[in-house]
Amino acid sequence: MKIYKLILVFAMSFLYHTSAVCQNSIAKEQVSAKLLIDESSKENVKKENVDLQDFVESIYINSSKVFNKALPAVKKGEYLVLIDTGSNGSIENKPVKTSDLKNIPLDKIEELTYKKSDMYGTLYGTGAQLFGIILIKLKK
Repeated sequence: MKIYKLILVFAMSFLYHTSAVCQNSIAKEQVSAKLLIDESSKENVKKENVDLQDFVESIYINSSKVFNKALPAVKKGEYLVLIDTGSNGSIENKPVKTSDLKNIPLDKIEELTYKKSDMYGTLYGTGAQLFGIILIKLKK
């Protein structure tokens, strides 16, 4: 009799269960870019004096918050950045500190990329592995 009750309980729980691991519906959060960036804010950004060093360091700080759940113990101006100085399609990455970014005008930057992988950690040390690394490609 106990076995029949046990089988009945398992059968009922199997038929009427809802998964505790999976969600029954997917919630999508959508934000319109027009709500975040309007024409007046574009003009304000153009008028501001944008500091490349602070912008790059904010990327490192935010990535450390996301990936490591902590703030990095690196001094301002000491983060590693790779500058692509290659010509004719070749890649020549020159490692510099973020304090050297003050000398680079914004109109000279072609591409700014954030990478986080074990490959960069192997090539450039634990800082690149923990925080990721930013690659800046300059216009020719």
